[in-house]
Amino acid sequence: MSRLPLHPVAADDDRVAEVFASIRARGGEPSNFYRTLAHAPGLLQPWIGLTRAVLGHTRLDRGLVELCVLRVARRLDVAYVQAHHLPMARKAGVTEAHLAALDRWPESDEAPEDTATAVPDPFDARTRAALRYTDRLVDGLAGTPVGDETVADLRDELDDGEVVELTVTVAVYVATATVHRALAVDVEPDRAHA
Repeated sequence: MSRLPLHPVAADDDRVAEVFASIRARGGEPSNFYRTLAHAPGLLQPWIGLTRAVLGHTRLDRGLVELCVLRVARRLDVAYVQAHHLPMARKAGVTEAHLAALDRWPESDEAPEDTATAVPDPFDARTRAALRYTDRLVDGLAGTPVGDETVADLRDELDDGEVVELTVTVAVYVATATVHRALAVDVEPDRAHA
């Protein structure tokens, strides 16, 4: 259960009212997350702007971005982000095979001697490098640094700009996970079974 009440949709603060009106103009309703962030009006629009930037204004393939966002959400156990990003991932072309293998992606490239027990690997080298980097960034929360080798491996698959884009994307979703874990924002009922 959410630890804060949801901000009223009829907002008194002009900054919040403008954001909520913009969401409605596009045919949506303010999410529980945005209604929670609205308690801090000065942060709402900048947060949305940064999130939109990492989700739609990078050169990274949107499917790759969504896989990394979902990996962060699964590693940090944030059901809200998973519920919102599963449909986005599917829309971006992420397959059910990718989603099914995401939790065990590190093992999917291991080739056991008995090929009958091999785990199918739906991920290409670029995706594997991005997921490895995502995992290292999440591991960094516990004090394990990313390391030169991990960055070098990623640079074999992504150019320097894409490395920055992926780093910022993962950082935004680690921050998002932190807010969700601290404030326990409830998943909207229509998203609960995405």
